[in-house]
Amino acid sequence: MVALFIGMMAMAGFLTVFISFLSSSEAATVWRDADYNASMALERMARGTDATTGLRQFHLADIIVVSDGGDWTITDDQTAEGFTYSTADQTISDLAGNIFINNVVDSSISFSQNRLTLSVAISSREGKYETTREFNTTIQPRN
Repeated sequence: MVALFIGMMAMAGFLTVFISFLSSSEAATVWRDADYNASMALERMARGTDATTGLRQFHLADIIVVSDGGDWTITDDQTAEGFTYSTADQTISDLAGNIFINNVVDSSISFSQNRLTLSVAISSREGKYETTREFNTTIQPRN
């Protein structure tokens, strides 16, 4: 009986450690996913994709930034390409409607001193775990 009791106590201890490990692993996965999604979206916006010109290729003199009620749009007037953020849809997409990232809880863009400053906050949720990651980047368009 004593051996059975000691064995059960050891199993309870191991089970507690295992559940704690699973919980922290799931939380880390949610954080990593938000981190990855936000950084990849900023990278694709800055460098562009096969179908879209990135912000670094925008012509400095032709950049138009429009902000309205939290939403924003940035356009290169010469190429008619750009990106838009919708607070209602919580997305950033190119002007053709291709979504670059979902679950954007906040975003801002500004253009000053020949630089674009872009801020994006992404929410990620899985089960009972939720995290929001915010990223900022400064981009120098071409002259």
